[in-house]
Amino acid sequence: MKDASKFSLRAKILLTILSIWALLAAAAFFDLAGPGRHRFLDESVSMSRYEGVLPAPRGTIFSADGIPLCWSERSFDLLLTVAGFQSESCRQKAFPALQRQFPELRWPSAGCNPQSPQVLKAELTPEELERLVKLIGSSPDFAIVPYLRRKVYDHPRIRELAGTVEIRNNTMSGRSGWERQYDQQLAGREGIFSVMLDQHRQWIDGSWQLIAEIVPGQDVHLPDRLAELIAGAP
Repeated sequence: MKDASKFSLRAKILLTILSIWALLAAAAFFDLAGPGRHRFLDESVSMSRYEGVLPAPRGTIFSADGIPLCWSERSFDLLLTVAGFQSESCRQKAFPALQRQFPELRWPSAGCNPQSPQVLKAELTPEELERLVKLIGSSPDFAIVPYLRRKVYDHPRIRELAGTVEIRNNTMSGRSGWERQYDQQLAGREGIFSVMLDQHRQWIDGSWQLIAEIVPGQDVHLPDRLAELIAGAP
């Protein structure tokens, strides 16, 4: 009788625990089926949706006689990814193999931030770009990334007047000189896109959406001819 009493007590405790679990599970189910459904869906979407920026092409600055003085050019850089930087296999095998084809490449110095991609070679030529695409393939250790770089007419006086630009959050803006003076016209408006990511943070095919169109920057035509600018005319 004593053993039967103990068994009955254990059974009651187990049934009580199962009943509480069932009530909690039912509450969660009805919450997701009713009031909590939209909250759950919103949280799921926010965790898997990514919004990115599409830089607007910056306008060109021309002299009065139509000569480009400041313009943007697309170029490509070879990067060592964060995964590659932190990989001993990359350092011992993949990088030396690439270096045999491009002897000028150097492994980043000890002071470089291992949490940031490192530029191994900037402004690749078309021939270099073609060779590297074949060499690195889909390797996670390296990446070829396009950049827009600002170019200036090759003369000291023009470079002085043109000023400089800076890039913040993937957006180019004027910092000094003409680039700053005419920044509002030159800048344009960046585009915005949205894409869904899977559990590995990879883009899901067919999910890319354009949210805001790119508005290219306007060209600026200065009132002075190139010769007058070089001569220092006001």
